[in-house]
Amino acid sequence: METLDAISRAVLEAFLARPEVTPELRAVFAARGIKPGPVPAQDDAPSPVPVGDIEPESESEIQSAPKMVASLPVINKVKLALSGTREQRSVLVRDANKVVAVAPVMGSPKLNVTKVEAFAKMSSVQEEVLRIIGTNSRWVKHYPIAAALVGNARPHSASPWGS
Repeated sequence: METLDAISRAVLEAFLARPEVTPELRAVFAARGIKPGPVPAQDDAPSPVPVGDIEPESESEIQSAPKMVASLPVINKVKLALSGTREQRSVLVRDANKVVAVAPVMGSPKLNVTKVEAFAKMSSVQEEVLRIIGTNSRWVKHYPIAAALVGNARPHSASPWGS
């Protein structure tokens, strides 16, 4: 719970009010007493997590991104997902923690169509990440992303397009 304490309640409520947030994610936060707010957060809203001093300090840290990222606490992983490099986001999107895995897809302003397509092709990402990509009209309108989601090797049991 200390990770969520670092993010203000109002910011979390605004985030949960966004239309692309899945009912499952809302249920996770509702179990912790955080309900969606009356006004959703804007796409260009500043990051809810302060992005201070988590940048790698040397080239050796950049080279060992998976090792460095694995040893970070969850709050720092979320910060890194929102402000880190392309390689760091690629590692974090495959994280076992759902909050960490979803952060690069939901909040990173550096995310582009090519990277979302790469995430959609990965069979090692969580189903929630694929669901978020599939329900975001900004990304699905690009044919390569839609094709990657359809061609993904993961089972589509909870696909946004039905069974």
